Amino acid sequence: MSKAWIVEKLPEFVRDMLRDFCLSADILESQFTMFDQTNQVSFEVFHDLVGEEMNKGLLWRLKDTAHHLFRNDGKEGLSGQFLDWCVGYIFHETMKLKEDAYQQQNYGPWFRDLMDRELPDSEHVVSRELFQVVLQTNESIRRE
Repeated sequence: MSKAWIVEKLPEFVRDMLRDFCLSADILESQFTMFDQTNQVSFEVFHDLVGEEMNKGLLWRLKDTAHHLFRNDGKEGLSGQFLDWCVGYIFHETMKLKEDAYQQQNYGPWFRDLMDRELPDSEHVVSRELFQVVLQTNESIRRE
């Protein structure tokens, strides 16, 4: 993308960024509400919001757009760079939430099942210790 083209389309990019930011915030707020009510979040929702390298989600595209528009825009004020940093920070925190949700959804049930099984003492001790790591994801989600 040429710099002149980006500057020419800046109002449209900013409009789209605001729209995508509001959509992302709404999705995140719904997950925070769900967590407050059920102590759970949805891995699928975070996966869709963030996406993957080859299939970027709404928040990943928002971060990339902010980088293109504001990272090194050469303007005197810092507000664009502040916005770029904030969007990047939200993206990376959401990536952490996605990973925590994955641990809870995929490994939490397995470890809970292991707690109910008759296991050799050594395996019971190890599974209990590892389950504590999965349980820590709740605290991580609460912080993030």
